[in-house]
Amino acid sequence: MKWHTATGLVVIFLVLSGCARMLGTTSPPTRYFVISPLTLDSKLNSLALAKETKESLDKKEIKVVEPTKQTEIGIALEPLQIPSYLDRAEIVVRTGDNELDIAEFNKWGENIQSNLSRTLIENLSLLFESDKIYLIPSKKRRFPNFRVAVRIKKFERGFDGITILSVRWMLYSPDKKILFRESVLLKGQEVDKDDYPKIVKAMSSLWVEFSQRIVDSVNKQQANMIEK
Repeated sequence: MKWHTATGLVVIFLVLSGCARMLGTTSPPTRYFVISPLTLDSKLNSLALAKETKESLDKKEIKVVEPTKQTEIGIALEPLQIPSYLDRAEIVVRTGDNELDIAEFNKWGENIQSNLSRTLIENLSLLFESDKIYLIPSKKRRFPNFRVAVRIKKFERGFDGITILSVRWMLYSPDKKILFRESVLLKGQEVDKDDYPKIVKAMSSLWVEFSQRIVDSVNKQQANMIEK
């Protein structure tokens, strides 16, 4: 009797599964994404980006200078601060002023804070041509030239389709004297709400653009130090 009951349950489950597939109610496969760092091949494209950044900084009366030919620069990156609504496995897009869409089947391949920290270090390492860019606290005793603190306020596809990065960041001396700080809103390309590959690609480009702003500000501080 028990055998017949178990067999009947299996048959019912298989029938229901088949009906679900026929009705198209099966869940779509989950896709995973990461913010990609700047590559050596795309570094040349960042030169045009640097020109746009320079024009933006010039409006703030900040002179952008070429990197100085000194020893490798060392930068200590403090832990990134991100909004709690972004600190989740699912990718978040904005669908209204006060409304968010949580992408159930489009997720980050790793913790987003770790992903952004890692790619920022890779971007700065490539742009500065230095292997002394690191996240603090560090197990090794190091002596950086500068410290950088970053607080992300928004980083998403907006409800108008434009990808945005709203961030406040500060550049410190090793003894934590503030050398430069700014709040900036960067805007990327317009993408469709459900086109997550393009959304993430646009976000990666904005992260590279922000990395270039850090480079330009550090170069200016280095030049000022040399002049003094």
